[in-house]
Amino acid sequence: TAQEIALSHELRFGERISVRQLAGELGIVMQDATLSKARPYGVELILAGREAGDCELYQLDAAGGLSSWKAVAIGEKASEHKSKLAAEYTTALSEEQARRLCNKLLPIEEDVLDTRTSIFVSKTAAKDR
Repeated sequence: TAQEIALSHELRFGERISVRQLAGELGIVMQDATLSKARPYGVELILAGREAGDCELYQLDAAGGLSSWKAVAIGEKASEHKSKLAAEYTTALSEEQARRLCNKLLPIEEDVLDTRTSIFVSKTAAKDR
């Protein structure tokens, strides 16, 4: 669906869709599925991309609600990880520091990644929104 939305936008307007606009369009699709008789998607999504050199993160909840973040976690331990991100994340993190923070919160043990939780950290010095 995201690819279809992006391709349709590019064909119609001759330019790539922005990350924010794509997230909003996906939210509408998810909300329509939730409100209609169709089966809702029942998942949370994180959409990440770059706009004008800055990283952007958007979280879509199962009903299609959209939130913008600088660092976000979804899944089984999301609230625990969001608290830790709030305490440790700053926009001054280097790319390596951002990686270390993600690895600290979501360690890979015995080459097995726990897929019940996802964490993304934006490495950008953009103004707070």
